[in-house]
Amino acid sequence: MSHCYLPSIMCVTTSWFGFWIKLEIAPARVTLGIATFFTMSQMSQTFAAGLPKLSYVKLIDIWMIACKVFVFGTLFEYCVAQVRQCRVHPRFLEISPKLGVSFLHQFFFHPNFFRSIFVS
Repeated sequence: MSHCYLPSIMCVTTSWFGFWIKLEIAPARVTLGIATFFTMSQMSQTFAAGLPKLSYVKLIDIWMIACKVFVFGTLFEYCVAQVRQCRVHPRFLEISPKLGVSFLHQFFFHPNFFRSIFVS
């Protein structure tokens, strides 16, 4: 079973590397979290396809669900840390001289944001 447990442990550990990435580097943290979550989903589907279909839950299913929860926890931690940083440092929401507008204003408060998503 080393082809199952060892790669999943390595994938969860890799998702924890996002804790050492600065909060300001959002693309790196989000990409790492989503990539490891999709990898865990693919691994669980691959392992389930190779095992016989049974009417009860197998230990490997519980293991993979636990691994997905840990990987999703890294994404959730990033969201909580980002909100906390905005509350503790309100300057984070101010206008950035590099971008011209703040990140939140540019993406969420722009008048055409939702129109561009829902109208094709």
